[in-house]
Amino acid sequence: MTSDNASVLLMQDEELKRQSAYLLSLRKRVEATTNAFDTQRSYLFMLIFMVALLIIACVLAVKAYLAKTKYNARLKDSMRKQKNMTEEMERMTQKQLRFFTNVSHELRTPLTLISGPADRLAEYHGISGEARKLVEMIRRNVGILTQMVSEILEFRKIQNDKATLMLNRFDLASDLKTWADDFRTVAERKQIGISVVAAEEPNVVIADREKIAHIFFNLMTNAIKYTPVKGTIVISLKHADGIYSVSVADNGKGMSGDDAQHIFERFYQASDSVGGTGIGLAIVKAYVDLHRGTVGVESEPGKGSVFTFAIPETQPGYDEKLDKQTLIQADTQLIDDYSVKDVIAKQNLSIVTGSEDYDSNRPLVLIIDDNASMRSYLRSILSLQYNVMEAQNGEEGLAVAKKNVPQLVVCDVMMPVMDGLEFCRLMKDDVSTCHIPIILLTARTLDEQRAEAYNTGADSYITKPFSAETLEARVCNLLKNRSQLRLIFSGSQQEQQEQEALDDKDQSFIKQLRKVIKSHIPDADYSVEDLGDEMGLSRVQLYRKVKALTGYSVVDLLRKARLAKAKHLLETTDMNISEVAYEVGFTTPSYFTKRFKEEYGIKPGEVE
Repeated sequence: MTSDNASVLLMQDEELKRQSAYLLSLRKRVEATTNAFDTQRSYLFMLIFMVALLIIACVLAVKAYLAKTKYNARLKDSMRKQKNMTEEMERMTQKQLRFFTNVSHELRTPLTLISGPADRLAEYHGISGEARKLVEMIRRNVGILTQMVSEILEFRKIQNDKATLMLNRFDLASDLKTWADDFRTVAERKQIGISVVAAEEPNVVIADREKIAHIFFNLMTNAIKYTPVKGTIVISLKHADGIYSVSVADNGKGMSGDDAQHIFERFYQASDSVGGTGIGLAIVKAYVDLHRGTVGVESEPGKGSVFTFAIPETQPGYDEKLDKQTLIQADTQLIDDYSVKDVIAKQNLSIVTGSEDYDSNRPLVLIIDDNASMRSYLRSILSLQYNVMEAQNGEEGLAVAKKNVPQLVVCDVMMPVMDGLEFCRLMKDDVSTCHIPIILLTARTLDEQRAEAYNTGADSYITKPFSAETLEARVCNLLKNRSQLRLIFSGSQQEQQEQEALDDKDQSFIKQLRKVIKSHIPDADYSVEDLGDEMGLSRVQLYRKVKALTGYSVVDLLRKARLAKAKHLLETTDMNISEVAYEVGFTTPSYFTKRFKEEYGIKPGEVE
C-alpha cells in the first residue's frame, strides 16, 4: 500500500463493509421471509385441518339429524301403530265383552226355563233313586251356569265404570267366620281344614258387604280347588292404622312368579289352571279397587299361595238410613251352595260294582273326572252294562288302574294334579296297563289337540258335549275289537300273526309269559301266585292282563300250555298216557284224559 493507492484502498474497504452490511441485511430479510413462510404454512395446515374437521362435523351433524329425523319418524309410526293396535285390541275386547254379555243375557231365559221345572221336579215326592240324582245334577249345574252368567254381567258393568258400592256397617270378623262356615261342608269332602284367625274384639267396617263376600267367595273357591286332600286353609284378619287386611292362605300347588304377576288381569289363567273363565280374580281386584284398597298374592310352586286384600275401615258417602234398608237381608247366606259343590269332588276311589268277581262277564270300566257330577252322569250311563270304578284326577286314576287293571278307561283331559294326557302317556308306558283302551273326553276340538291326544296313546277321543249313545257305542266297540290271542301255545302261523297284531310292550309281555309258563309245565304245584311273582305283577294285575290279551284266565292258560306240551309228547315220543300226564304237571291220568278230550276232541290214546 502507498500514498498513491491509500485512498483507493480505503474506499474499497468502505465499499466492502457496505456490501457486507448489505449482504447481512439481505440475509436477515431472507431469514425473516423464511420464518414468515414457515409460519404461514403452519397456519395454512391448521386452517386446512380445521376446515376438514368442520366438514366432518357438518357431515356427522347432517347424518345425525337425518338419523334422528328417521328415528323420530319411525318412533312416531311405531307409536301410531301401537296406539292403533291398542285401540283395536280394546275394540275387540269390548266386542268380546258385548258378545259374552249378549250371550249371558240370552242364557238367562233358558236357564230360568231349566231351573224352574227342575225345582218343581225336585219338590215332587214321586221322584226317587236315580231320577232324583239326575234332577239334583240339573239343579246344581244350572246354579253353576247362573253364577258364571252373573260374573260375566258384573264384569261388563265394571268395564263400563258402572259398578258402585252399596255401603254397609258390619262386623268383618263375624261375617268372615260365617262365610267360612258355608265352605266347611264342601271342604270336608277333601278333608281340608279351615280356620279363621281374628281378634275377638269388634272389627266394624264400612264397606259393600255383598262385594266383600264375593271377593271372599272367589278367593276361597280357588283355595279349595287347588288345595290337596287333607290340606289346610287359614283365613286371617288384621286391623292396623285404619286398614283391614284379610288373607286366605292354602298349602296347595302354588303358582309361578309369572302367573302371580298377571293373575289379577282380565281373562288371564295360570298355565296349569283347571276350568274357569279367567275373570273371577279380575272382579276381585275391581271390587277391591272400588273400596280404594289393594290386593296381591304371594305364591311358590309346591308350597301354596297367600291371597291378601286390604281396604280402609270406612268409605266416603256412607248413609246410615240406606244401610238399614240393605241390612234386612244381611242374615241370608251369600254363598250359593250349588255354585260351590262342584269346585271339588268327593274322594271315591273304591266305588266298584262287582269288581271283586274277577271271572264276571261284566268288564270293569274306570271313570276319571274331577267333576263329581260328570262322574255320576258317566256312571249312570255305564253301570247297567259294566262294573264301574271312579277317580277324581289322573294321579289317583293311575293308582286305581295299576291296582285293579280295568278293561277300559274313560278319562277327562283337563284335570288338576295330573291331566288326562299325562295319565294316558303313563298308562301306555307301564307293562301292566299298556293294553287298556283309553277314551279321552274333552272340550278341546282342534285337530292338533286331537293329534296330541292320539300321540299319547289314546284309543278314542270324544268331544263335549256328547250323547250317551255315542259313549256307549265307543266303549262297546273298543272292548269288542280289542286284539286278542285266540290261539296260544299252538305254535301255528295264525298264533304268530295274532301276536304281531299286539303292540311292542304286549308282545314282550306275551313272550315272557310263554317262556315262564313253559319252564314250569312239569311242576304240578306251580300256582297263579308263583307266576305273578315271576312276572312282577299282583294276582289281580296278572289275571286282568292275561284275560284282556288272550281271553283266558291264568288257570286256563296254564292248562292249555300243559295240554299243548302233552300233545307234542304223544306225537313225538313213545311215552304212555300216565307218563305224559305226570310229565306235564297233571296229578292224575284220568283228569288229564278228561281235559285233553275237552281241548282237542279226542282221547290221548287216539293221538297218532
